[in-house]
Amino acid sequence: MAITKFPNTVAGKAEAEATPDPKHIAYGARITVFTGADMPPAEAVADPSSIVLTAHQLHAGALAIGQTRLNELKALIASPPTPAIGLYLGMSQAIARSSPKVKQARTTLGWSAALMDSIFVAGSGMDP
Repeated sequence: MAITKFPNTVAGKAEAEATPDPKHIAYGARITVFTGADMPPAEAVADPSSIVLTAHQLHAGALAIGQTRLNELKALIASPPTPAIGLYLGMSQAIARSSPKVKQARTTLGWSAALMDSIFVAGSGMDP
């Protein structure tokens, strides 16, 4: 149904939590609420390391968390630490959260494991 973003403030948190269930809330620089068809599967939320995304889902998950994250991901793919990482993140139809290439990309970007998990969880609710 929708992805709604709120500022990460006390008021934003109250608005996000007031969204009718069922919903999934991701906390980061902004608070992102996923509802309806955009909700990630329960198993993805429970164990982000098991998530496998397409390149489109990875990009959509990054955008759901924030335009800045998508821009950072696109810049990394355009100028990757290794060509293999650029190909894997930019073109693969099976990008595993547990992949060493994803870990290397995450550390290159300076992203925390929790941020990468939230991107994968968000992407898991998107159409492939």
